[in-house]
Amino acid sequence: MKIMIKRFLMALAFLFIIADISHALSVNVGEVSDYSGVVVARGWTKSKESYCQGGSDYYGLQTKDGDITFLNSTRDPINKDDALSSFYKMQERLKSLVGKEVVVSGSLVNATFAFKEHCGFGQCLGGEIDCYWIRVLSIKEVDEGGTALKQ
Repeated sequence: MKIMIKRFLMALAFLFIIADISHALSVNVGEVSDYSGVVVARGWTKSKESYCQGGSDYYGLQTKDGDITFLNSTRDPINKDDALSSFYKMQERLKSLVGKEVVVSGSLVNATFAFKEHCGFGQCLGGEIDCYWIRVLSIKEVDEGGTALKQ
């Protein structure tokens, strides 16, 4: 059992090593909708969630039922070149809203990334990974009465 766990952890670590050689097979963007919940912060870990968010600290929207949908991603094709400055400004805004109830206006994005097969540590990895996040267009804090405040 320990060998299986060790191999799994090595494979997962290797997945992050090859992350830079992945590419999006498909990106589907949904209609603009409003989503409500509490902003939560997550630190980088060796996980699918961290990979999908671009391998750094990231933010999510936690609903009343406890589900978390992640907000923005450096892996979003919209975040190329100059658009990254807007991404980082929004990340700063999200950081200031951690623990607060908000209404987010945005589109649900589903992206599938493919990895070329690479071998290392005696194992070969390749395949696809599905990522989901909300592409945030605007965010409004909610007051104690449940009313969305001006942005």
